[in-house]
Amino acid sequence: MSKKAVNLLFTGVGGQGVLLISEIAARVFLKSGYDVKTSALHGIAQRGGTILSHVRAGERIYSPLIPYGTVDIVVGMELSEAARQAWKIKKGGLILYTDRQVPSSRQNRTTCYSSMSLKNIIREKCPKAVGISYEESVKLLKDEKTLNLFILGMLSNYFSLRREYWIEIIEQSIPFHMKKKNVIAFEAGNKNFNDIKIRK
Repeated sequence: MSKKAVNLLFTGVGGQGVLLISEIAARVFLKSGYDVKTSALHGIAQRGGTILSHVRAGERIYSPLIPYGTVDIVVGMELSEAARQAWKIKKGGLILYTDRQVPSSRQNRTTCYSSMSLKNIIREKCPKAVGISYEESVKLLKDEKTLNLFILGMLSNYFSLRREYWIEIIEQSIPFHMKKKNVIAFEAGNKNFNDIKIRK
């Protein structure tokens, strides 16, 4: 059975666990029988630099970099970074993002935009974008450090990949003392998808 190609772009800033969840997603697709290619660009992570990770999966993938305008899903852990990547989405694609803005001294065209302006940029490029309330998510989790796994749990709703594969790879990727809370966060994201969407 052929594997439908999927292009995922994960973005955020240093310290948000962007690379971890992109690696977990890539390994789950690989375990599910897909050919997978990945590529990650690191900013100055300790100073809030941009993190960008490409994950491509399909029957046969030849390049790790996603061509512009062909991204199926952008996963944005930070609002400004999600807006910066919005123009790469394909027609009919999806942007899944949190409304958290991390203060930054970096000079780019989104830095001076208000939260509402950034959301409007995202919705203009992707009318079906799904915004996730950072405040409501953290309130539910009671631990900001597991927010990335929470978002990954939401992302998992869009694919017919076996749940046990997600759990297995998460447990292999997380230090022992953090496994339980991260699995709980993943499952919370998977089950509470509609409860913490941003109200328009």
